[in-house]
Amino acid sequence: MDSLTITADSLRLASDSLNYFIKILPEIKQQLLILKPLIICLSFLLLVDFLTGVRKAKALGDKIQSRGFRRTINKMNDYCLAIISSQVFTWMLDLEITLSYYVALFVCGIELKSIFENVSQTTGVDIIGYFKGFIPNPKNMFKK
Repeated sequence: MDSLTITADSLRLASDSLNYFIKILPEIKQQLLILKPLIICLSFLLLVDFLTGVRKAKALGDKIQSRGFRRTINKMNDYCLAIISSQVFTWMLDLEITLSYYVALFVCGIELKSIFENVSQTTGVDIIGYFKGFIPNPKNMFKK
Protein backbone atom coordinates (compact mmCIF):
# COMPACT_ATOMS: atom_id res chain seq x y z
CA MET A 1 0.00 0.00 0.00
CA ASP A 2 1.30 3.40 -1.01
CA SER A 3 1.84 6.05 1.70
CA LEU A 4 -0.59 8.37 -0.10
CA THR A 5 -3.42 5.84 -0.14
CA ILE A 6 -6.35 6.84 2.02
CA THR A 7 -8.14 3.95 3.59
CA ALA A 8 -11.46 3.77 5.39
CA ASP A 9 -9.57 3.12 8.64
CA SER A 10 -7.45 6.24 8.27
CA LEU A 11 -10.54 8.33 7.52
CA ARG A 12 -12.32 6.86 10.54
CA LEU A 13 -9.30 7.59 12.73
CA ALA A 14 -9.12 11.16 11.47
CA SER A 15 -12.84 11.62 12.05
CA ASP A 16 -12.62 10.19 15.57
CA SER A 17 -9.65 12.44 16.38
CA LEU A 18 -11.48 15.51 15.10
CA ASN A 19 -14.61 14.62 17.06
CA TYR A 20 -12.57 14.13 20.23
CA PHE A 21 -10.82 17.47 19.73
CA ILE A 22 -14.17 19.22 19.20
CA LYS A 23 -15.50 17.63 22.42
CA ILE A 24 -12.54 18.77 24.55
CA LEU A 25 -12.21 22.21 22.92
CA PRO A 26 -14.47 23.94 25.51
CA GLU A 27 -12.36 22.46 28.32
CA ILE A 28 -9.15 23.64 26.67
CA LYS A 29 -10.68 27.08 26.21
CA GLN A 30 -11.74 27.21 29.86
CA GLN A 31 -8.27 26.18 31.03
CA LEU A 32 -6.59 28.78 28.82
CA LEU A 33 -8.87 31.56 30.10
CA ILE A 34 -6.78 31.74 33.28
CA LEU A 35 -3.97 33.04 31.06
CA LYS A 36 -6.07 35.92 29.69
CA PRO A 37 -4.95 38.54 32.27
CA LEU A 38 -1.32 37.59 31.68
CA ILE A 39 -1.66 37.91 27.93
CA ILE A 40 -3.48 41.26 28.27
CA CYS A 41 -0.77 42.64 30.56
CA LEU A 42 1.93 41.43 28.20
CA SER A 43 0.12 42.92 25.20
CA PHE A 44 -0.04 46.29 26.95
CA LEU A 45 3.68 46.19 27.75
CA LEU A 46 4.51 45.21 24.16
CA LEU A 47 2.44 48.12 22.88
CA VAL A 48 4.22 50.54 25.20
CA ASP A 49 7.58 49.05 24.22
CA PHE A 50 6.69 49.45 20.56
CA LEU A 51 5.63 53.08 21.03
CA THR A 52 8.72 53.97 23.07
CA GLY A 53 10.87 52.19 20.49
CA VAL A 54 9.37 54.24 17.66
CA ARG A 55 9.85 57.41 19.69
CA LYS A 56 13.47 56.45 20.40
CA ALA A 57 14.11 55.79 16.71
CA LYS A 58 12.68 59.19 15.79
CA ALA A 59 14.70 60.93 18.52
CA LEU A 60 17.92 59.28 17.37
CA GLY A 61 17.16 59.99 13.71
CA ASP A 62 16.93 56.31 12.79
CA LYS A 63 14.78 55.24 9.90
CA ILE A 64 11.58 53.49 10.99
CA GLN A 65 11.37 50.22 9.10
CA SER A 66 8.90 47.37 8.91
CA ARG A 67 11.51 45.13 10.54
CA GLY A 68 10.74 46.76 13.90
CA PHE A 69 7.03 46.15 13.47
CA ARG A 70 7.70 42.54 12.53
CA ARG A 71 9.97 42.13 15.55
CA THR A 72 7.12 43.23 17.83
CA ILE A 73 4.76 40.66 16.31
CA ASN A 74 7.43 37.95 16.60
CA LYS A 75 8.00 38.83 20.26
CA MET A 76 4.27 38.61 20.97
CA ASN A 77 4.09 35.20 19.31
CA ASP A 78 7.16 33.92 21.15
CA TYR A 79 6.03 35.24 24.52
CA CYS A 80 2.49 33.85 24.19
CA LEU A 81 3.88 30.51 23.09
CA ALA A 82 6.17 30.45 26.14
CA ILE A 83 3.30 31.27 28.51
CA ILE A 84 0.90 28.74 26.99
CA SER A 85 3.61 26.06 26.80
CA SER A 86 4.48 26.56 30.46
CA GLN A 87 0.80 26.20 31.36
CA VAL A 88 0.53 22.97 29.37
CA PHE A 89 3.72 21.76 31.05
CA THR A 90 2.15 22.52 34.44
CA TRP A 91 -0.93 20.48 33.53
CA MET A 92 1.07 17.58 32.14
CA LEU A 93 3.20 17.23 35.27
CA ASP A 94 0.30 18.09 37.58
CA LEU A 95 2.44 20.64 39.39
CA GLU A 96 1.26 22.52 42.45
CA ILE A 97 2.70 25.80 41.16
CA THR A 98 1.58 27.52 37.98
CA LEU A 99 4.67 28.01 35.87
CA SER A 100 2.89 30.31 33.44
CA TYR A 101 2.71 33.09 36.05
CA TYR A 102 6.46 32.95 36.58
CA VAL A 103 7.14 32.85 32.84
CA ALA A 104 4.77 35.80 32.33
CA LEU A 105 6.46 37.77 35.12
CA PHE A 106 9.85 37.08 33.58
CA VAL A 107 8.67 38.14 30.12
CA CYS A 108 6.98 41.27 31.52
CA GLY A 109 10.26 42.09 33.27
CA ILE A 110 12.08 41.85 29.95
CA GLU A 111 9.58 44.21 28.35
CA LEU A 112 9.76 46.67 31.26
CA LYS A 113 13.54 46.74 30.95
CA SER A 114 13.20 47.39 27.23
CA ILE A 115 10.74 50.24 27.88
CA PHE A 116 13.08 51.76 30.47
CA GLU A 117 16.01 51.50 28.04
CA ASN A 118 13.99 53.20 25.28
CA VAL A 119 12.92 56.02 27.59
CA SER A 120 16.44 56.39 28.98
CA GLN A 121 17.96 56.68 25.51
CA THR A 122 15.28 59.14 24.42
CA THR A 123 15.30 61.42 27.46
CA GLY A 124 18.79 60.87 28.85
CA VAL A 125 17.35 59.94 32.27
CA ASP A 126 18.81 56.71 33.66
CA ILE A 127 15.59 55.06 34.87
CA ILE A 128 17.22 51.66 35.38
CA GLY A 129 19.98 53.22 37.48
CA TYR A 130 17.34 54.91 39.61
CA PHE A 131 15.60 51.60 40.38
CA LYS A 132 18.85 49.76 41.10
CA GLY A 133 18.93 51.43 44.52
CA PHE A 134 15.60 49.78 45.42
CA ILE A 135 16.39 46.29 44.17
CA PRO A 136 18.71 44.25 46.39
CA ASN A 137 21.77 42.72 44.76
CA PRO A 138 21.48 38.90 44.92
CA LYS A 139 25.21 38.64 45.59
CA ASN A 140 24.81 40.63 48.79
CA MET A 141 21.76 38.67 49.95
CA PHE A 142 23.70 35.48 50.61
CA LYS A 143 26.82 36.98 52.15
CA LYS A 144 27.23 36.46 55.85
